[in-house]
Order: sequence, then structure tokens, then C-alpha cells
Amino acid sequence: MQLEAWAAWPDEACAYPGGQLASATAALYAAAQALIDVPLHEVLADASDAGVLRDVRQRWQEQGNPTVARMRLSSTSTSGVDMDASGRVVLWRRYRLRCAHFLPNVPPGHKCGRLHGHDFEVVLHVLQSEAVCDHDALDRIWAPWHVQLNFQRLNDLPGLSNPTSELLSSWLWQAVVLQMPGLLGVTVFETASCGAHFDGESHRIWKDFSFDSATRLGLAPEGAPESHVHGHTYRLRLVMQAPLDPVMGWGIDFGDVKAAFAPVFKDFDHQPLFEQDGLQRGDVLVIAQAIHARAQAVLPSLERTLLRDGDGGGCELSNSGDFLPLTL
Repeated sequence: MQLEAWAAWPDEACAYPGGQLASATAALYAAAQALIDVPLHEVLADASDAGVLRDVRQRWQEQGNPTVARMRLSSTSTSGVDMDASGRVVLWRRYRLRCAHFLPNVPPGHKCGRLHGHDFEVVLHVLQSEAVCDHDALDRIWAPWHVQLNFQRLNDLPGLSNPTSELLSSWLWQAVVLQMPGLLGVTVFETASCGAHFDGESHRIWKDFSFDSATRLGLAPEGAPESHVHGHTYRLRLVMQAPLDPVMGWGIDFGDVKAAFAPVFKDFDHQPLFEQDGLQRGDVLVIAQAIHARAQAVLPSLERTLLRDGDGGGCELSNSGDFLPLTL
């Protein structure tokens, strides 16, 4: 099992400014410690994914940690549950589709105009209810759609003549929403590094990057390991929201995102980040803030920036303030 938590962690709640991740990691470990290396059914009345998450959340609160915005438990690589600040449980399940497609409306010479294929991955996010109470219920509802879509050319399906990731995500929403009360979102991974999300009203896309850089936490206590020059392979996700072009079927082309962001990427990749103005503190939050500000200048549709360091922690910056299930 993998456990994650998101909370607004103020500087004063840390051992030193910039130490949010260290403090949050220690708090999460303390909240989950009673469940490590023990048979869960022997210590919990409810040993389901949701039951485990409720127990950890209660311990987190009892220990006086900042209010948690969201917790996630991944019981397998393809399934798990999320829990928001109010305690709502959201089931999620990931499915793979081996499909071919082409985009008929792209300019001549665009690579996506040629017939090609992807190992698409679809993630369904559904509020737990009596109708959809566990992952088996999700599987039963999804099964006929999986048969219809897997090993197919998407363009041949009614309503998918222009199967962009955005239009595929909303097509899938319409396909399953009546059978899934509480459907909150459909996520489509076109590749491992890009995709689209539809929540019933709005489309969003994202593009992932990784960069390898040196850092040091300038405000860490002298002699602390984090105060030494070290490095991470950072994982970055840029999430954009833009109205769909009625002809192209997308808000912004993934290739255009990569091209626009390229100058910003070069400023961070294979660099000693702590030597840059404003980054002397060196922690993931100030790095994410710098990336978000610079990326916003070249990608006006940027809605949020997610950054994770190599130690498994990270942060999310959002213009809208809400929370999307698009964690790295």
C-alpha cells in the first residue's frame, strides 16, 4: 500500500522554513505507524481501503497536524481511494486500452494526423455510494465499455471521429455517468506523460516533465543532511484549462505546451538551483513557485503546477484553489 497526504503546512509548524516536507513525512509516518507490518483485519474493524484511510486520518487529526486537504491510499498500482477534508471517500480505478486513432483535423504534416496508437489508460473517480460501493462494482460497470474500446480504432466508434484525449474523456463520461452515481471525473492518459481530465463540465490537459538538478536547503540547521549540496530528479506536471477549439477538439496541443515551456525548462534542468535568485532556500515549494510564475508567462492557460522531488514528497500550486485527482 502507498499512502499520501496533502495539507497546507505553514513555516511555523516546521523545524525550519522550507522543512514542510520533512515535517509532513514524519507526521504521516506517525499517523500510520500502528498499521505497519500488522494484519489489518486484526487491528481495524473495517480493513477496507476506506477503513484504513479513515483510521490514519483520525490519528493525523489527533496528533494536531494541519488540516488535511486530501489523503490517498493506493492499495494496488491500479486502484485505491481518496478522502477529502470533509471525509468523503472517492474510489478510483485505472484501466488500460490498446487503441489506434488519428486526428483528422490537424494541419498537414502533423504527426497525429497519421494513424498511430497508444496504450491509453483511463482512470474513473467515483464517490463511494450504495450503488458503487467498491472497486468490483466499478469493474462490472466498466467491463462492457472495455470490450467495446479495447483493441479498436477509436475513429470508427460513433461520436469519436476526432478522438483527442479531451473528447475521449468526455465521451467516456457520457458513456458511464448514468450507471455511476457520484462520478466525479474521467482521466485519460494518452501517454505516460500527458493526458486529459473531464469533470462533467470542464476539460483540462496536463503535460509532465522531469529535470535533474542540484539543490540545498539554505535554512536547514547547520550540519543537517539537507543543508548539504545534493540533488533530485524532480517530476513536474503542468495542468492547463482552456476552451476546446470546435475544429481541433483540444484546448491546447501537447506539442505546443512542450515548445512554449522549453525555455523555462532549460533554466531548471541540470542546474544548481540554489544559486539562482529567489531559490536560495532550495526547497520544493520555492522551486515550484518559481516554475509556476515563469510558466504562467508563456502558458496563459496554466491552472496549476505540481512538483515532486525524488524523496516522494512535493507540492501543488493552484490558481483556482480546488483539488483535482491529477497527482503525480
